[in-house]
Amino acid sequence: MGEFEPDIVRVHVDNIADLKHIQISEEHEPEHFSCRTYTVQTGGAGQVQENTQRYVKILELNPMRKEAAILSLDSTVVLCHSEAQANSQANNVAALPAPDGVPLGAGQNVSVEGTGPLWAVATVATVSRVRLLLISGDHDMGMMWGSGGNAALTVPLLLQGVGANPVIGIGVTGDVTNRLELRANGQIALGAGAVAPDATLTRTGNNSLQVGGVFQTASVSGNFFTSTAGAGLRIKGGANAKIGTGTLVAGTVTIATTAVTAASLIWLCDTSNGANLGILSVGVITPGVSFVVNSNNALDAGTFNWLIIEPG
Repeated sequence: MGEFEPDIVRVHVDNIADLKHIQISEEHEPEHFSCRTYTVQTGGAGQVQENTQRYVKILELNPMRKEAAILSLDSTVVLCHSEAQANSQANNVAALPAPDGVPLGAGQNVSVEGTGPLWAVATVATVSRVRLLLISGDHDMGMMWGSGGNAALTVPLLLQGVGANPVIGIGVTGDVTNRLELRANGQIALGAGAVAPDATLTRTGNNSLQVGGVFQTASVSGNFFTSTAGAGLRIKGGANAKIGTGTLVAGTVTIATTAVTAASLIWLCDTSNGANLGILSVGVITPGVSFVVNSNNALDAGTFNWLIIEPG
């Protein structure tokens, strides 16, 4: 007997006609499909906002991708292999005499194979839709590539990009844009999935974070706690601020600030120690313009601090 081959089973057939009823089947690798529509139009400054940008990254680097079908629905777009190529001025010239990429005309489609990234660039001012169908293999890497499965990743996972472009995006099936983005510049952005993310968390310096938008606590107590003695609340002063100082003239003064509203709660603190001091009170509030501070002593020329807080 020859050498044993574990993947081969040898059989003896007496009548070859008996094989005609045998069906040969092949094992197919599991496939995962995902669909998405992107929109682009000229006039945007790169990837600023996904529903109004001039170019968009339609394919990420994905080693599990087998094939992608791309359809330009409304007008010609240019397909590019890098963001630098997508940002080329040759793709922003009327009639595209020498595009830096591959033009895909309105109603045309193309199928691509490979794992690399791809960008689509707008050529007209009106919104152009680019539709995408992805076919991926076994999605054990789903956590990285968005299949909805689980994955064990090798750390550290190093992802690099440019500026505020996302290196990781998370959303719900059917969303137009990402609900959560981790951007190349370290910024975290969140949104509702219908328009570009509008709430951000950004590092502004050593040990300093800035929230873009409104920050609120959802706890029952609603408390802000500083865990280090000597730390506290800091509010930006200056023109049109919520905090500042004032000086009375003949017992009254008008504080100009666009930050005051009809619902504002205003705290006053006298900082004078001189003669003719009176009791301070808030007078007329002109929303978005100013508020008046009065003393019950018409001779009061003292100084004071003020603070505006808005009720929740």
